[in-house]
Amino acid sequence: MTDITQEKRKLLRLAHKVPVEFRVLDNQQVLIPGVDQQRGQTRNVSTGGACIETEALNESTIRYLNQQNILLHVYFHLPLTHHPVPAVAQIAWYERIEGAAGVSYVLGLQFRSIKSGDAVALLRQSVRFKVLALAVLILTGIFVASLIYHFQIAKS
Repeated sequence: MTDITQEKRKLLRLAHKVPVEFRVLDNQQVLIPGVDQQRGQTRNVSTGGACIETEALNESTIRYLNQQNILLHVYFHLPLTHHPVPAVAQIAWYERIEGAAGVSYVLGLQFRSIKSGDAVALLRQSVRFKVLALAVLILTGIFVASLIYHFQIAKS
C-alpha cells in the first residue's frame, strides 16, 4: 500500500470530473467478450494516469478487478471537444466504497498508452476548469462586495 501512496504523489494530479467510458482488456489489449462497457467520471488526472469513480460495475467487470495486469480501454469525454480522448490504462488499485448513497467503486489507473497531445489536453481541461472556477469565485466576491458597498452608501 505504501508503494501506491508514493506513486500517487510522484506526479501533479488535478482534480476535475470528466465523464469516462471504459471496457476491460486482456494482456494483449483485446476486448474481453461478455464484459460490457462501464461509465464513470474522473476524480483527478495526471500525465501518468487517472483516478475514476463509478457508481455501478457489472459482475463480470468486478471479477476482473482482482486479477493482475488488468487493462482498461478508456474514453475521456472532454467538454467542448468533438471526439473522446482514448487511452489504455492498467488498474493500479481499486476500492469498493459503501456509503449512505450506496456502493461506488474508485479505480486508480496508470496509463499504458495515450497520445502525448491527448494527455496534455486532459490536463489542460483540468487547469481551464480550475481557472474558470477561480474566476467565477473572484467575480462573485467582487459583485457581492459592490452590492454591500452600494447598500451601505444608500443607507447613508
